[in-house]
Amino acid sequence: MVIAPVLDAGEVAAGTWLQRAGASAVAKYLRDPTITGIYPSRMGTSAALASFDYGGGEGAANALCLINGGIGTLYIIAGPKAVFLQQRPGLVQMLKTFSFSGEARSGGESAQTSRAGFINFQDPAEKAFTIDVPAGWKVEGGLVRKSAMDFRNYVWATSPDGFAFIRLRDPAYGTFMIPDPTHESLGVREGMNYTVGLGLVELVLRYIPGPDFARQYAAKLAADLQATGLQVTAVNPRPDLSKTETAPAPGPYAPQVQVTAAEAEFTCTRNGQPYAGKVVAATRLDLFQDRNPILGNTNFGHWSIKYLGSYLTPQERLRDTDQIFRHMLDSVQFSAEWGRMQGKLAFDAAQANRGVSEYRARVFDEVHQNRERSEERIHQNRIDSIRGVVRLKDPNTGEELEGVAGRNYYYRAPGGRAVGADREIRSPDFTELEQIR
Repeated sequence: MVIAPVLDAGEVAAGTWLQRAGASAVAKYLRDPTITGIYPSRMGTSAALASFDYGGGEGAANALCLINGGIGTLYIIAGPKAVFLQQRPGLVQMLKTFSFSGEARSGGESAQTSRAGFINFQDPAEKAFTIDVPAGWKVEGGLVRKSAMDFRNYVWATSPDGFAFIRLRDPAYGTFMIPDPTHESLGVREGMNYTVGLGLVELVLRYIPGPDFARQYAAKLAADLQATGLQVTAVNPRPDLSKTETAPAPGPYAPQVQVTAAEAEFTCTRNGQPYAGKVVAATRLDLFQDRNPILGNTNFGHWSIKYLGSYLTPQERLRDTDQIFRHMLDSVQFSAEWGRMQGKLAFDAAQANRGVSEYRARVFDEVHQNRERSEERIHQNRIDSIRGVVRLKDPNTGEELEGVAGRNYYYRAPGGRAVGADREIRSPDFTELEQIR
């Protein structure tokens, strides 16, 4: 197993460097190496994989090359062909225990950014994910859990000199509910918090498409970091992060899912110095259209922030910070074990929440029925007013009757008919009727 520096690689992709110089670099450690394949990495163009034969075909090796800002690291595992495949998992596990430590090398502000190595950062709360972060930078973040279904992961990194900032996601944002007439009839209006179940509390807020959200978050980022004079210089669509589809769902629901995405570039001033930054954002809208007979003819839905990454940096360090930003984004990996745990947690919470969901459905049903009855009563009162009659109810039998409008009292006379009177009648033969309004 070999871990070696890659110096003065230049501004080339890792795969290109392996093709040009990989064999000669590996030759320092393995006899007569020959490249048998070069493969892309899911970490992007800053990383690539290669396979080698060496020692006249008696040995086999794998290499991973990481390059950032012209320098990088080469990781090599090798062994006799007869045992290499069997021993490779153990060698890989050994490599995973390796990490850089110490401060970024000195030599100016740009060097502190572009020449920083990376170390692995793991979510300290639930070990939900890992991410590469630049060595020597101040890092905060992890998974913030509000409830079984409301969990927010974020990682914020600040350069050692406190000049450059990278933020991946933001724990201040959860999910949102779109205002709709049915919820408004229950007193739930825009700007309020609403509990939708499973301990999930959503802010009632109209949908903000990705490009608009990217602009708004650029302003928030600048304000958070005491920068002024914000100027958004470009907002470019990100079709790779956008989509529209109809998601399958049980029952009468079939939400239309729409994801819109963009990246906003901006400039500003911080501590009297020119700064620049970028926000990459995607928002997801789940819209339910006229599918629920309980809710009536209305659209309702929810939206969330599907993707959010940003940075703010001195203008002369823009390129270096952007490279670190992209490497961090590409290196995020979620734990499969945590995913299984979260799935079980969500299932258990859904079982416990079933009674709450049924109660909410009954409330919606009652609101819908009361609204229909109210509209019918208003319509009936208009007709009764034109006809000059009032509607009456026998409190003993519940039977409805009609009487001539304009009287102070109404009674059911012997024989069953309704009569009106200006004065109260006190007689066991007359039953006082209630006026239905």
